[in-house]
Amino acid sequence: MTAAAVFQTLVKTAAVLIAAVVVYFAFIFEGPFPDHPALQGKNDLALHAIAFAALSIPLLLLDSWKRNAALLVLFAGGIEIVQLFQPRRSADLSDFAGSVAGIALAALLVLALRGIAWLVTSNKEQIDE
Repeated sequence: MTAAAVFQTLVKTAAVLIAAVVVYFAFIFEGPFPDHPALQGKNDLALHAIAFAALSIPLLLLDSWKRNAALLVLFAGGIEIVQLFQPRRSADLSDFAGSVAGIALAALLVLALRGIAWLVTSNKEQIDE
């Protein structure tokens, strides 16, 4: 097994585990989340952004990152739609916006990492010449 195949397997495994945690907190968890004073009542929004950033990073590192970004946005929307039909939950457009913001932040981070990797590879090729 090549290093790239091992990396992809690890990334996919991380994404599945993080997705399971997101689904658990979106549909099963019943307890209240503590509200940090610095967030001034925006704790839920911050949690959505953090959860989707954590889920997005491994998926956006894969080759089909544009497709994965679109699927992540659909997943975030799907969670809010399912929550419409749950008695203990409520769908909220700001939650969806927080999730999409987390995806966007992860995309910026991954693009920066890819740019750094490209620069390192490019400089190494120039040095080797």
